[in-house]
Amino acid sequence: MTVKHIGAWLRWLEHLVRDQGVVRSNRIAPILFSVFMTAGSLHAGSGACASYNGPTGLMNIPSGSILSANEQTFSLHRYQIKYSYGFFSFFELGVMTDFDSTTSLDVIAKKLAYNLKVQLLDEKSSGFNLGAGFEGNNLYAAVDRTFPELAGLKVIAGTGNNRFNWFFLGLCYPVHPVLDAMLEYDGRDYNLGGRLKLSTNVNFDLYLKGLKRIAQNVYLNDIIDSSVVFGISYTEVFNFSIKGLL
Repeated sequence: MTVKHIGAWLRWLEHLVRDQGVVRSNRIAPILFSVFMTAGSLHAGSGACASYNGPTGLMNIPSGSILSANEQTFSLHRYQIKYSYGFFSFFELGVMTDFDSTTSLDVIAKKLAYNLKVQLLDEKSSGFNLGAGFEGNNLYAAVDRTFPELAGLKVIAGTGNNRFNWFFLGLCYPVHPVLDAMLEYDGRDYNLGGRLKLSTNVNFDLYLKGLKRIAQNVYLNDIIDSSVVFGISYTEVFNFSIKGLL
């Protein structure tokens, strides 16, 4: 992809963002996916998903595991766009921004936030995954483990400052080979939803974020606007070779 092509993509995206009728994530997602699909040679990944605030995990909490080496995931939840990349099966680095209440690419760029997660232990050798990192100004550590004897139930627990309020917990249960049910406490509120595996590369999320807040809200429109979250994640392993640049 040349600089000329990248400039054309940015101008097209800026035009779409100015048009409030198409700023919805279900319109923007296919376009942005096309950019990453043409960026290099891709092979099937593990289907990891970004959480609402960036790191791989459930709905609004990070897990103890990370992306594998050269694995990348591109996710979109409501107006939030996220991209993460796995380095050497040791850490993942991600960036996120959002299109909410803005029509300028300059403003969107200024809203960039970064996240980093390092895997300290992995389930294959230690019996559980242990990861630690940050998202913005939120520091955290998380562990997770999958229990085959409990039909594949995955449990995530962790601690962190600021929004995590020092404790978070999540459960992920495969109710069907292509559907996971998720329940979590993110340090402030409870979230409930599902993750549909559309393919080995694409996952679709639909969940209610903030069950306590929903219980206090009597207006359906407000609940839909603030608490219903849908998203889609695309994951691939990026096959990068220096020889291809020579």
